[in-house]
Amino acid sequence: MIKKAGLTLFLLVCLFPVSCSANENQVIEGKVVFWSDRTDNKGPAICLWQSGHVRKTPETGINPRWSPEKKRIAIAGGGGREFYGLTILDENGHVIKRYPVGSNPPPHVVAWVPKGNSIMYSSNKSDWRNENLKARVPPNIYQLSLKDGTIKQLTFFDDGKVIPGLDVSPDGRKLIFVRQFSSMDPTKFKKECLISNIDGSNIKKLDILPNNPRWDRTGTRIVYSTGFFKGERIGHGVLAMYDFTTGEETIILDRRGTHPVFSKDGKQVLFSGGWSGLYLLDLDTQEVKTVLPPKNQGFRSWSTDTHPDWYQE
Repeated sequence: MIKKAGLTLFLLVCLFPVSCSANENQVIEGKVVFWSDRTDNKGPAICLWQSGHVRKTPETGINPRWSPEKKRIAIAGGGGREFYGLTILDENGHVIKRYPVGSNPPPHVVAWVPKGNSIMYSSNKSDWRNENLKARVPPNIYQLSLKDGTIKQLTFFDDGKVIPGLDVSPDGRKLIFVRQFSSMDPTKFKKECLISNIDGSNIKKLDILPNNPRWDRTGTRIVYSTGFFKGERIGHGVLAMYDFTTGEETIILDRRGTHPVFSKDGKQVLFSGGWSGLYLLDLDTQEVKTVLPPKNQGFRSWSTDTHPDWYQE
């Protein structure tokens, strides 16, 4: 039987467009970065949450990730809708450097290697409108060097499946990623979860169907959202965890949530939930707390399906 989680709401006093102040009881420590749709139609905004305050940075872009040393943020895009590349921000959301991809497909999901000197990324949909591309290019995984900006293709799929989930293991030796067809009909996804060496070799299929797997710091577990459990469609989205040491998949929250990420100690999970908002799940007690309520002024939503990433000192 799946234990239902309680929900604790925290009031938010909105001071937008600059920031929002939460209840004085701080729910989590550290910083959260995420992207959010804006009502001004100028593209998705990169946002930072810290100590109960949210700040919208000047940057557009999607799917942000903290660097291993937690001083930089990588985002797919940035620099407006016409920039096809990857942008590196500092911890406060200011641009350090932009990396155009030229004739290569543009980034969609990004993941740092542990040394912090390069970034893995999955390319976007095959019909992405990049004028630099001579033809539609099937989505694959690439590695971008932050030293010289060179890009190396690591996988060579040609069936057109998109790659909506990607992560690098904490030891820097493995990639885990998800492939599926784009479709409104889940029966046509033909989803698969794959694990490979860091260079894209030795690809193996896992018997789970996650949306966006993220490793914990030990490299023994991944957490993810999914609409499947033990290979069977379950009719609604849940949060689940897979343990590599036991080979067991476990539902950790029987309610819709997306893009979960482990806390530093692996005892909590931050996730987007409902149609928006950020929430924190305690894996021991199953208690769910609200970190950031949804639908604040100036945004269509805070963080639904927008890849929040969290770091703690």
